[in-house]
Amino acid sequence: MHFPKALPALTGLALLMASCGDYAKKTIPVASGANDSLNNILEDYYEDKVWFFPVEATFNSENRYNDKLNIDISEGFRRSVDSMYASYQAQLIAIDTAGLDDNHRLSYATFSRELSIGREGLTFHDHLMPIQQFSSLPLTLPQLGSGTSAQPFKTKKDYADFISRMKSFAEWSDTAVSNMRRGMAEGYVWPQTLVTKVIPQLADLAKNDTASNIFFNPIRLIPADITGDDRSQLAKEYAAAVRTYILPSYKKLHTFFVEEYLPKSRTTSGIDAVPDGAAYYTYLVKYWTTTTKKPDEIFALGEREVARIRSEMEAIKNETGFKGDLNAFFQFIRTDKQFKIFKTPGAVID
Repeated sequence: MHFPKALPALTGLALLMASCGDYAKKTIPVASGANDSLNNILEDYYEDKVWFFPVEATFNSENRYNDKLNIDISEGFRRSVDSMYASYQAQLIAIDTAGLDDNHRLSYATFSRELSIGREGLTFHDHLMPIQQFSSLPLTLPQLGSGTSAQPFKTKKDYADFISRMKSFAEWSDTAVSNMRRGMAEGYVWPQTLVTKVIPQLADLAKNDTASNIFFNPIRLIPADITGDDRSQLAKEYAAAVRTYILPSYKKLHTFFVEEYLPKSRTTSGIDAVPDGAAYYTYLVKYWTTTTKKPDEIFALGEREVARIRSEMEAIKNETGFKGDLNAFFQFIRTDKQFKIFKTPGAVID
């Protein structure tokens, strides 16, 4: 997808989106042709996308919204995102695709799919199960807050930006508890085997321990050019923010998971056990594979590929004259001295 190298200032419209009300449609800028029209739309979309998803923007080194943390699991936010997607769909329809060159036609198709798959995803109820052991904001935030990830901690403003995000996380976590209580009532809950893995994660992040809790790490990384009273004041304010917004939020989540969520978690494993789980799984297959194949088709393809690859492995084993089954052959390759040709990490790279 084409995006501009130099980004224009955020439009006034984006400032109006702070209330997370319905997204207002934009007017397509006047352009000299279909290619230019699409470029203008994509530039606008980039601006809106980084505003709506500032954490994703930070991971992409787009740092204008490093202080923002939208409550992306709220109903109002989801309505606004859907309206934004719908607005851009309407703008794409107005473009004469016959006037696009090959590169822009590809951008058009890619963008069109992103909008449609995004809107389809919003029809499901994953926001009622917003916390899990593998990837969710309670795990992403400490990555950012470690001081060694995508979130910069080079200036006093950088520290203030993340303090702002920590404040917003307190609201996000309250929304998560509310959503999960609704999910418990409607049958949208995680399996017990996964919930038990979340609980110790939350407990660790709730500890008021400056040595082990990753959220205190940026205090040890305050840049050397911040000195004297400024340095001590920044450290004091940052630690206070962690104790005010982060630790109580994780403690509240931990208590909720132990006392309310775990007893209501399900003994089934597959996502098909939730009310619209089968359809959601089909959607996820389409999202990740960019195909329209059904889950059973994907599974059958996987079985065929495993059989094909294993057959090729067997053929190679037999060609070498190795006596034994395939597992023994794997062990032989892993352990026999003749295969230990690299002595240093640099040799591997070379």
